[in-house]
Amino acid sequence: MKVNDQLEFASAEVLSSDPAALPEGRFWFNSSELAWKVAIGGVAKTLLRKDFAQVAAYANSGALPAAGNAGRVAFVTDVARLYYDTGSVWRSVDEIDTDAVTTAKILNSNVTNAKLADMAASTIKGNNTGGSAAPSDLTTAQLAAMFNNPSSEIVTFGSLVTVNVPAGTKWVRMRLVGAGGGGGGSSTAAANNGTNGVDGGNTYLTISGITFTATGGSTTTGNGNNGGDGGTPAITGSPTGGFAYSLVNSLNGSRGENGANSPASIYMRGGKGGDSVFGGAGVGGAAAVGGTAKTNSGSGGGGGGSPNSAGTNLPGGGGGSGSFIEVLLYGTLPSSFSVTIGIGGSGGTGPSGFAGGSGAGGKAIFEFFSL
Repeated sequence: MKVNDQLEFASAEVLSSDPAALPEGRFWFNSSELAWKVAIGGVAKTLLRKDFAQVAAYANSGALPAAGNAGRVAFVTDVARLYYDTGSVWRSVDEIDTDAVTTAKILNSNVTNAKLADMAASTIKGNNTGGSAAPSDLTTAQLAAMFNNPSSEIVTFGSLVTVNVPAGTKWVRMRLVGAGGGGGGSSTAAANNGTNGVDGGNTYLTISGITFTATGGSTTTGNGNNGGDGGTPAITGSPTGGFAYSLVNSLNGSRGENGANSPASIYMRGGKGGDSVFGGAGVGGAAAVGGTAKTNSGSGGGGGGSPNSAGTNLPGGGGGSGSFIEVLLYGTLPSSFSVTIGIGGSGGTGPSGFAGGSGAGGKAIFEFFSL
């Protein structure tokens, strides 16, 4: 259609009736009414009819008269566009109002990834505010803070200690370490009466058919300077009732050091205990009792040192450390766990020398995640 034989609206919609959707500035020709219309404020406004004689033309938008007569139409020649008066401003019929594109007017899946703002490298959309908020680009450190801020419980003593699982928990990070063995006592060759310590106890629990055991470290072997062996972890059984787990880490305990036999000119030191994954083994004594391992580290105690510098003395060996297991528990979780913590082995006596240091007790660490 042409207006005044000059203005042609080649790209306008041609509809037999006014549309139901009236986004601001939508422009169409109603073929039943023979009228050009535009949506203003959610209402279809008639701009002009086919039999209108002419449309006022202006050289540019700056030459338009003051707005205030809603529905008035004008043609701006420098951009070849039709403008309409909203009652407060002049607006091009193909201009989208600042508040015209609302959520309801965007079809599902129509906003592509390419239309989103660029994101910084190694970020992900999320909300770490703790409340409802617009998404932001989160760094790996922010994501780590979200996932590594769980409620937790550390059990360091007792048999069949009950650990309650908080409501809403989706998965649990569980770490177990067995107890450390005690260091051996030292002796003289003549008396040969240094004794072994006591093995470290196991840390273990059974969950839905699966038993997880972090075995304790051994004390020294024989009468003299041999270090004790580290514990060996074990997982036995089959999961039941929808429970599942993933093994993250399984480490043998460390062997305790042998007591030093030379040189004969100095007091010979007892062997250092084996370190667990948490460290803290007892040091070997030098003409002294062996060192005690750090509390609940699962490390071994130090061996007693030789009583004098004679090369025939027998320093004690260090105790071995407990083994370590780390697993993720998920699926159908029980409401509580019952865990037994291994007791640290005591050090061996040294009636003609020095006693060994005690091994450390084990521990269990539970972290509960609801994400």
